Amino acid sequence: MYLARFPFFCMARFLITMKNTGLFLIFVTILGVMILNSTPCSAVEFTVDTLVDTPDLDPGDGFCQDNQGNCSLRAAIEETNIWGGADSIVLPAGTYAINAFLVVTDHLLISGESPQTTILDAGGKVDTTTAIIHACVTPNVEIERLALANNTGHNGGGAFVCSGTELRLTEVEVRHNT
Repeated sequence: MYLARFPFFCMARFLITMKNTGLFLIFVTILGVMILNSTPCSAVEFTVDTLVDTPDLDPGDGFCQDNQGNCSLRAAIEETNIWGGADSIVLPAGTYAINAFLVVTDHLLISGESPQTTILDAGGKVDTTTAIIHACVTPNVEIERLALANNTGHNGGGAFVCSGTELRLTEVEVRHNT
């Protein structure tokens, strides 16, 4: 039978066969203990390896990867938005070109090396209605050791935060934003 090739069908047949034996009770008990002792998804950390602003190839697959195989800041944020937990993104020194605002929807820590060497640069073109970082859904966003620069958004310029969201900036410069 074709269905017999699928693991789920095989497992169902195995359980039906076992149900009248003592092994069934042992199996169900072990399975229950495994489920109860399982931990929720742990936090993920991505290290950005490109200065280019590109989307993630497949958000939610657990890999920060654009269509060139690089991990951009946007791709890392798209991945961390899907995975639960207090995620983190490491930004090595560099000037990161930001083409559109970055939406954060989960607990997140973005860490650069310093405001002088790690710069999120909107180049004066991100969006005239918002900021470089847009955080409204999550209760906790931390940004440290970087600069938010050159945005033209009138709703925050560097960062836009909705009511109920806590934004912590540590060693962050918000400069040349209008």
